[in-house]
Amino acid sequence: MYGKRYILHGKNYESPSGLKWFRALGGREAMDCPVCGCAVDDGDLDRHVNEHLDQEQIERDEEFARAQDRLFNSVVEWESSLFSLNARQSVHFELVENPLDTGSSSQQEQQQQEQFFAARPSSSRDGCPWEIPAVIASQERDSFVPVEEGFIDLLRKCVVAEQQRPSAYALTSFIDHYQSTSHDLGWGCGWRNIQMLSSYLLARDEAYRKALFGGAGFVPTIAALQQWLEIAWSKGFDSDGAEHFNGAIYGSQKWIGTTECAALLRLFGVRARIVDFKALTRTTGGKVPSKRVAKRAGPRQQNDSERGIVQHWNAHCDSCGMYPIRGPRFSSSKQQDCDLCFVCFKNQPGRSHEFERIEKPSPKACGGDFEDYNHQRLVDWVWNYYTEEDRDHVENRQPLVIISRRPPLYFQHQGHSRTIVGIQRRRKLGGPEEAFLLVFDPSQRTEELVKALRAKTGWQKLIKRGVHTLKRAAYQVCHIDPGIAQGKELENLKNLSSTSYLY
Repeated sequence: MYGKRYILHGKNYESPSGLKWFRALGGREAMDCPVCGCAVDDGDLDRHVNEHLDQEQIERDEEFARAQDRLFNSVVEWESSLFSLNARQSVHFELVENPLDTGSSSQQEQQQQEQFFAARPSSSRDGCPWEIPAVIASQERDSFVPVEEGFIDLLRKCVVAEQQRPSAYALTSFIDHYQSTSHDLGWGCGWRNIQMLSSYLLARDEAYRKALFGGAGFVPTIAALQQWLEIAWSKGFDSDGAEHFNGAIYGSQKWIGTTECAALLRLFGVRARIVDFKALTRTTGGKVPSKRVAKRAGPRQQNDSERGIVQHWNAHCDSCGMYPIRGPRFSSSKQQDCDLCFVCFKNQPGRSHEFERIEKPSPKACGGDFEDYNHQRLVDWVWNYYTEEDRDHVENRQPLVIISRRPPLYFQHQGHSRTIVGIQRRRKLGGPEEAFLLVFDPSQRTEELVKALRAKTGWQKLIKRGVHTLKRAAYQVCHIDPGIAQGKELENLKNLSSTSYLY
């Protein structure tokens, strides 16, 4: 257990006498944060710890976006010269070095890279050059790190061992993790998520094994997936997408999304559907804080204004999570959107010169007004998706764990995509319910993910994502309805449409 403390006017007390008197003077019960060691209100400890984990994800996403920009700038010139050649001639391309390649690669990865940049008939710009039997014969199984006990079984054991307050989990029943390599870093996340989704379909249903990828029975490489997508376009699946990419994507490093995922899978009769979630309203006022539980005031208790304590309602402490910041606020001059309360400022003596002391409340705290979107509708949809269908297995213990028959979800936002493998809902003590998406990110190393799950420690920062981390206005999900379409239904799948939720 974390160490329990009592705080009054910035001073710590291990066990004050007369708790009623102590609270009446504005004292609060607190616990030590296991990450930073700061004292945090007992009821806000989970939110505070999750903010540490969320910040790591934000930094990882920012680095991922920077890598995409570097890759895009280096590839633009190459692609321009590539397609300036005569479109009626057969063109052979020399293997070019990936600008993001940081070291030596295995022989198999080198072969994959050669296949990416191998010669292709230029007639593909007028029509698909690929013959289905040839693609079936030439496609190769992509490499991944196998997990003997299975990712979902490892994850199930972790959530059962977490032993937090009453929670319910819903998980998909199977998935293999496909990580980005040095050859597709910065652009291949969409393809990797298609591979993760395909791993479920191939493992869980004989009908999918016979239909997908010509009955190969395995998840093919990105190069083969690009060929299959071009075939889908040539047969009329997602004509708008085909026009956008000029019908050609094989050998390129162009980014894809949910529509390309749906078009590729629909080629084989898979009922891939797209759902749009867009927030039209925002919640304002700094980084969105959790609601604090109002404690019943004692007969002598005074509020902050009566005691002359200033409250900064548009800011919260980036160290201990205090909201609003009471007393002076310390704003960083080097790091944007960073504020500290008085106690946390005192705990950083070596950096005191980096902060400006602000006595009076400012309408633009945290470096300016910050607005977030409330995507509770998306979270509710994910929960219903995993729970409203037939349940394969339920753990009759606390926490409740539901193993669903539904496949994973392709989860897209501007600039990146991941795979949702489950969801957690839990009741907050005296407050509203909290929800966390459980996601697999292609940018993560599979070995790191397996190690954390087997050790039952550190897996939360790799997989759990709170609702408050959904900072984008719009998200898309590609999900799979059961069964294989044939005949007229298959023909209708060529026209891509989506279900939209606006809120």
